[in-house]
Amino acid sequence: MKRLGMRLLRWAFLLPLLGCNALQPSSIGPERNDVVWREFRSEHFVVCSDADGKDVRESMADFETTYRALMALLFHEETKVPEPMQVVLFAHLADLRKFVPLAAVAAFSPSQPGDPESAPTILVETSLSEDARPTFVHELTHAFVDRWFGRVPIWLNEGLAQYFESMRIEKGRIVLGEPAASTGFGLQATQMPGLTALITADP
Repeated sequence: MKRLGMRLLRWAFLLPLLGCNALQPSSIGPERNDVVWREFRSEHFVVCSDADGKDVRESMADFETTYRALMALLFHEETKVPEPMQVVLFAHLADLRKFVPLAAVAAFSPSQPGDPESAPTILVETSLSEDARPTFVHELTHAFVDRWFGRVPIWLNEGLAQYFESMRIEKGRIVLGEPAASTGFGLQATQMPGLTALITADP
């Protein structure tokens, strides 16, 4: 389960309010003092990034393809266009590491209950590597669940994200359902809890 620390939560909730100018950190280093954070928009995403514009546009095209494929799997079609999702796109993994747990390659923060100005926010590196892509889909699934279903049991939220993270697109087809490469745990079929136990379980 990819959880955010308190520092990341604070940043994720503040970013939509502060805009890209808030991400001009002096901690980037003297060799990169000329880094500029810019905002890019597509139909479903508002991306704040310090990466090259060409790289950002390529990533956003990838985001949109992934969004539409996941939407088709979960809901078949979108009845109305929701507010764009916030993405903070880091050009360098080292900078992303300052805001996410050490082993994570992406992270998601849901909208804050009772705060209409907060927005679901995904943090990710520009290049969606083989490791980062399942994580991005995992976090995007969390964002979908947060947006359309609100608060759901943790087992359901994580279960959906873990299942859909295997999604890939091959020759115009969506391929889904492969075992996760590494979940950090394993259960035999005989160890699975019953539905009553799941529904009544605490976090």
